[in-house]
Amino acid sequence: MKNLMLFSSILSILFLTCCDKNSSGMEPCNNCHTNIFQCKINGVDWKPDCIPDPLFGCNSIETQYYLHTNWLGINCINDFNKISFALYSENIKYLDSISLIDVTMANLSKNKDCIIYKIDSSQFSYLKIIEINETKRIIEGSFACSLINKCETLRISDGYFKLKF
Repeated sequence: MKNLMLFSSILSILFLTCCDKNSSGMEPCNNCHTNIFQCKINGVDWKPDCIPDPLFGCNSIETQYYLHTNWLGINCINDFNKISFALYSENIKYLDSISLIDVTMANLSKNKDCIIYKIDSSQFSYLKIIEINETKRIIEGSFACSLINKCETLRISDGYFKLKF
């Protein structure tokens, strides 16, 4: 009886997943949303990625957007190159360019004095919201900024996100 319950549970999970009929079962279907966050750090492509846990999987992007206050928070991590990226902004408005309120990056492969980067307020930075779809709960935008610490300055360019909140 236990085997039958386990087998039916597995089949239910497989049939309830969102996959395209023509896919191998791993690609999302057309009406599913996949989170996108990407930028260039000193001209080198960077994307979040994580090492999956056998029990809980992994989630390399956390997005918070509050409709009432227009506050946006995005936290990303890449377990493979040990870089985490956090972008926060308040009072964002649809299709308006605004200054980033706070951007922080950590590179755990650096020595202890050079791990944390903060936004360089003397350089131009922006966050542009392209679309906020409240029905599908998706926010899309672009950004750029400079980050600095005791050791170096980094230029974040070609930043783009399309995330579910």
